[in-house]
Amino acid sequence: MLPLLILVYLLHIAPVFSSQGRSCCKYSCDQTGRRCPDWCSSDQSCVLRNLSGLVQDVVPDCTVLYDTKKDKTVDSIAECLAQKYESKTRLGADGSSLPFHIVAYPFIGASQHQSHFTGIDLRYQFDMVGSLRFRIKNTNAKVCPDHDGHVVDEGGVGGLCHPRCVQIDRAGDEREGEASTGSGTFLSYDCEAGFYISRGNWISTTEHDYQLSVCEGEVCGEFLFQLPDLSLPGDSSREEQVVVLVDRMEYEDMDRVVVYIPTVKGADSYHITLVRVGENITKDVVHNQTHVTTQISEEVMQRVELDYSLPSGRFQLLVTPLSDGVVVGPALSSCYLTRPDYGQHALAIVTAILVTVLIVGMVLTLYRRWHAVAEAGAVEPSALVMAGRMEEQAVLIVTPLDNPDHVEVVKDLCRYLRDWCGVGTTYFAMDDETGIGSTQRDPWKWCQETGDKVREKGTIVFIAGPDPGLATNTSIHPNLEHNQAFLTTRHLHQMAGEGRAMVARFSYSSLKTLPQEVPEHLKTSAYHIPKQTNEFLVQLLQVKKKALCSLFPCPLVRPDIKPGDLSRLGGPELLHKIRELTLKEAKYRLELQGE
Repeated sequence: MLPLLILVYLLHIAPVFSSQGRSCCKYSCDQTGRRCPDWCSSDQSCVLRNLSGLVQDVVPDCTVLYDTKKDKTVDSIAECLAQKYESKTRLGADGSSLPFHIVAYPFIGASQHQSHFTGIDLRYQFDMVGSLRFRIKNTNAKVCPDHDGHVVDEGGVGGLCHPRCVQIDRAGDEREGEASTGSGTFLSYDCEAGFYISRGNWISTTEHDYQLSVCEGEVCGEFLFQLPDLSLPGDSSREEQVVVLVDRMEYEDMDRVVVYIPTVKGADSYHITLVRVGENITKDVVHNQTHVTTQISEEVMQRVELDYSLPSGRFQLLVTPLSDGVVVGPALSSCYLTRPDYGQHALAIVTAILVTVLIVGMVLTLYRRWHAVAEAGAVEPSALVMAGRMEEQAVLIVTPLDNPDHVEVVKDLCRYLRDWCGVGTTYFAMDDETGIGSTQRDPWKWCQETGDKVREKGTIVFIAGPDPGLATNTSIHPNLEHNQAFLTTRHLHQMAGEGRAMVARFSYSSLKTLPQEVPEHLKTSAYHIPKQTNEFLVQLLQVKKKALCSLFPCPLVRPDIKPGDLSRLGGPELLHKIRELTLKEAKYRLELQGE
């Protein structure tokens, strides 16, 4: 009995010459969703088709939960595109037929008398529907690109990519053994129509490729098809047509072409032709294959695997039903199947590799050249001073004096600069030789005299001190650094422009301890000692940068100052004291946070 029912259904879906509107309740009901045709109780009702056509009765316990194209929200398009249709078990993966098929039908809108558009009707075997969701998306690159973007209409009105996502739910568990429906009854959802609106014009999408993504419960699948043009040359009559489906996952992930072709009444075989589609829509035959039906098929769709591996290019399958070698139905077309040009792809990869190797080689060459120039131009300040090729520098140190540990660090730094770095004199208030106590001078007078000594040829170095909270007692010269900065205000900006005013800091330093007279650009470019000791010495000694090569004479390379690594006598001790005070400062901050 079942084969006979299927055969009758196939007779029903075979050529039917008429245009029709949408029967789905989302569009059959009025805007309020209350005034509906006989088969809809509301705009959320389901629609069935059986052996006799459209079922006129309301389907109980079946609800269309949402349709993103009809129930629009601000984010409905993005949310629809973002939906996933993945599962461990795929529809058709076990070699069985599909519980659904897609019928293309001549569509006519409510406000149209004639239409060349094609509607899309998804028909799912009703006794297998429980929780069904699906998405129908136009995959034409001008409408919905591969990256699922939202193509903007030329008129700036909106986007062209409007996929339709639908979810349908049946209440209860009534799918097994339903006498009222049976395998010859299909859930029909024909809301989708093949057109889009651009700048007020209705543009047909016939012969566009579409993608159907569908999940019934925990079993999902994705399929590709081409929307056929149902217009007949020289005649306004048109017919319904079941479309050819291509399993997208098999094609893209498994590199196999698995197609589902509609069963045609009276056909005992199907001639499948693979054609290569040229730039001018020319079609050259590449492969021929015959699928033989030994008996009347009980399925609406038949599964066929192409026994040919697609090379590079753009292809299409043409399916012709035959009976004793005679054509008994129209030729059906699959979607376009595109394989990348592997030759050009490989050439692009090789080119990218060569360019990458070239760039890496250039970077390594420049890196080595840079270091070679820096090492070749390495400076030994004390030797140059002794040879008369460099003048000894005079340096005025301005820094807070309220922390004894910090004072010791600065004294060691001054000593290292004098011993190894070409500095002749360091004027530091607590220095044993040049400080305030060395001649019993008045602090204010000492500030004036030392400022005058470095004004013309020397350098002022502002050194940021630690957090004042670390100080255990008050300095014998409180706020002396502010007096020094005040007395140098008149010529400080000129010296900074000449590169003779600098800011240095240690790991424990706080820039807030610097006098307010220090320009902001000097604070932001403060040299960190010991990390930037070499850069600090290059500016202090006014050593010029070197050119990378004679062909590129611009001075780019900062030369190495040999004692800049603080490895010579006095350097390790200086580093040790910096680390100890840094640890004290970190411990102090932790204690503050714990309070």
